[in-house]
Amino acid sequence: MAAATILHQAMLEIRMVRHAHLAGQIPVRPLCRAFTGAGESIRAASAHRRASRREEAFRQLVEDWVRKGGPDLAPWFAGRLRDLDGKVHGTTREWVNSLMPPMGQGSEPAAGPVSDLPAGSELRLAKYVAAHTRYEHPHAGSALVQLAVPPRPQAERDGVWDLCGLELESPRLFQVSGTAFHGATDPRLTGVPEAVRSLSLSGGGLTMSADEAEMREKRAGQSQRG
Repeated sequence: MAAATILHQAMLEIRMVRHAHLAGQIPVRPLCRAFTGAGESIRAASAHRRASRREEAFRQLVEDWVRKGGPDLAPWFAGRLRDLDGKVHGTTREWVNSLMPPMGQGSEPAAGPVSDLPAGSELRLAKYVAAHTRYEHPHAGSALVQLAVPPRPQAERDGVWDLCGLELESPRLFQVSGTAFHGATDPRLTGVPEAVRSLSLSGGGLTMSADEAEMREKRAGQSQRG
């Protein structure tokens, strides 16, 4: 059950890349590396006739996944193992706890500011949805941009690009032209992933910004709820 639950969670995680604003947050490469050959390994583990041998084989399989995931997936595995801790008992629970990292390690990294997007980023997707009352429910307008981001000079990874999805609520301005998709750009961004205020690309191919009054109203609403 532990192996099946973790594999199922990995499959759901990878499927989340279909949401453009989340694509850059999904560790697709580390997940694929950790679960390479999972199908054959699962069949081999399930072929043992004795229940105790099967249990040991599946435990070894999970340990192999955690090991192959390495530091990149340590926070991901830590979260899934903590979820499992409340669903298993006895020796299985002890085994799950033995795989967890020490306190303070393996926590999900906090999202940092994205105002330093490097020059050379390339536009991959631009989407605008106007405010509407479809299905008798009001929906605010939104703008979504996805950028392919080259590795920063200080990055340890060699030649690996990332995706960055940026979403803006209630846009006041949204302009895009075909030239925005013609190669590298120099992004100018203010805000953080959860609250983008404006984004423009060099050459004027894309410009979007939020209404400052809308931003102030949103911040005030958040303070009142707090």
